Amino acid sequence: MLACVNDPDIGPDFLIDGMAREAPGLRFIERLDNPPEFADIHPDSGLKALLFRQLEARQD
Repeated sequence: MLACVNDPDIGPDFLIDGMAREAPGLRFIERLDNPPEFADIHPDSGLKALLFRQLEARQD
């Protein structure tokens, strides 16, 4: 799943922590690089596009 936020006052932890709380079956995989058109002075204040993946079901 791709989760994005583009608010300079919200860091990537907002999405990571929110997913852990609201969708514990999803695991954070990586933050996607922003294209040059979205360059920002501070990486945490620009566009944040985070990739999450469904956890594999355990087989006993």
